[in-house]
Amino acid sequence: MKCKKGIRLPLLLSVALLVAFLAVWGRRQEAAAPEVSLRIAYGETIQDICGFLRGEDADTLCFFLPSGQGRPSWRLNAAADFWLDGVRIEDGAACSLEPGKEYRLVKRGKFFGGTGEWTIQVMQSENLPAVWLTTGSGTLDYVLEEKGNRESGDVSFITENGQADYAGAFAEIKGRGNYTWLLEKKSFSLNFSQPVELLSLAADDQWVLLAGASEETHLINRMVFEMMRSAGIADVPQSAWVDLYINGEYYGNYLLSQKVKPAAQDKEDGWMVEFDGYWEAEGKPGFYTDAGEILAIGYPQTLQEGASVELHESIRQFVQRAENAILDEEGIDRESMTGWQELVDVDSLAKKYVLDEISKCPDGWNGSNYCFFREGKLYFGAPWDYEFSFGNQPAWFSGCQLPQGIYHREHSTWYQGLCRKAEFMDAVKAAYQDFFRPYLQEQAAHVLDGQAEQIRASMEMDALRWGRKQGRFYRKVENLKGYIEDRLSWLDGEWLGLVTESETPWYALHLMDGDSEYAVHYYRAGSYVDEEVLAREDNSFTGWYLDPACTALADICAEPVSKELYLYSGWNTAIAHARVLWGFWPLFVFLAVLGLLMIASWRQRG
Repeated sequence: MKCKKGIRLPLLLSVALLVAFLAVWGRRQEAAAPEVSLRIAYGETIQDICGFLRGEDADTLCFFLPSGQGRPSWRLNAAADFWLDGVRIEDGAACSLEPGKEYRLVKRGKFFGGTGEWTIQVMQSENLPAVWLTTGSGTLDYVLEEKGNRESGDVSFITENGQADYAGAFAEIKGRGNYTWLLEKKSFSLNFSQPVELLSLAADDQWVLLAGASEETHLINRMVFEMMRSAGIADVPQSAWVDLYINGEYYGNYLLSQKVKPAAQDKEDGWMVEFDGYWEAEGKPGFYTDAGEILAIGYPQTLQEGASVELHESIRQFVQRAENAILDEEGIDRESMTGWQELVDVDSLAKKYVLDEISKCPDGWNGSNYCFFREGKLYFGAPWDYEFSFGNQPAWFSGCQLPQGIYHREHSTWYQGLCRKAEFMDAVKAAYQDFFRPYLQEQAAHVLDGQAEQIRASMEMDALRWGRKQGRFYRKVENLKGYIEDRLSWLDGEWLGLVTESETPWYALHLMDGDSEYAVHYYRAGSYVDEEVLAREDNSFTGWYLDPACTALADICAEPVSKELYLYSGWNTAIAHARVLWGFWPLFVFLAVLGLLMIASWRQRG
């Protein structure tokens, strides 16, 4: 039967649309994940691990296995058939993938399209517990939309040997951090409705999963925690490295830690403040001191916690008296005639200063500084977030990469006043000589290597998951150890009068834009420049050159640094000029429309 002429065109259009839809559907299926996962069992607890697509064409499917896990089983999409290296695999069958080897996976859909090929890569952690979080929604999308968003769900903690440690509901997971929240790998707060003991750490209801996104060894924060605890500082957070999985997706190596918060004694007759500039934006109580210090009131904040306008004002007044005495030449608050040593705990404050000065952490005073009101004084020392320290510094604090020099005495107002007081500097030098110096010498000589080996496999998985260059982990560990050695050597001369005859040189890498310096970084002799330092997100950028005329392209990342370097940025001027012109496209559109209107007006008159 012939089609009537009136319906022939719609029919042809429908067929064309169907063909186009099937073609797009097939391509979409090819580019998407092949709907393959691995199932592992911890006794009666079952967990599924999603594959992670990577590569420029998303053609490599990575599986990240936890420590202490036996052979997993396949979980496959029933709407397709799968072949692994030419052998058909079945849903629920044991998986014999070996870490370190690569395999070829082929998918053929049983209905429309849905074909694809992927390289499968398997990695497995060692020595670390695994944390399995499942949100109520089954995704983390809502939490990642905004830092304040939160979800509840269930969590399982499994030891490095594959034994169940804790399983139950959690009250909420939410994002945390300020600058670090802007990074791709996020840190999270994990809160419970009541205290729980996790991985043999002290029971608590508020936990933090620190991402360490800007610190490639993941050793610094825990080293700082344990150092300050060993120094006798009270209520330092306990912590442990873990592999984190959220809704079956591997999120990387994290440091599980307690949150810094007031102890029971602080809640009864004390309070907590944090030197932090974000309290206004976050809607929390806080205040400014006369010298410009910015403090958030950490406890009590609410009426339920016992807060009041009068209590917050009394907190402000006490902190102001301490500041007055610290900055006074004679060390006295002139209004109350109280000495600085009566207002602050000298031992804890001296140890906090030693930590900040050794590490050159720019956030040591403002941003990672909690103090508590205990026994009538301000008690310092509980450390937090020392990711940017011990030579691991962002570009805008590149001067802190050098082991020489004093930083906080020059940049922190309270430390400036304290360092002018002989009693304080006596306490600083004693704490450095008796504890911090030998402790860090032992870390650099022995401890850090052992910890690096403990988390090595997990850190290799983390690097692949978050797009860092693999094999760089031990370089970063050596950088950390080298910085500690050189920093102690310099402070030995500054604080103890000891002279070191031979020191490893440090060299500057100057990145130039014409005659002006774009950035400068510092490297210990024998260390390596990372590609990320040289990256510039501009498609008119043609690379770094050894000469101002940009004729000799530089290739410096493969060789250890052995001298001071100057690199010059090259640009494709045609692309740059086109971009400048493109920036004026609204003006061009406006002029074109105006011209058309004028032509139309002339025609009407004609």
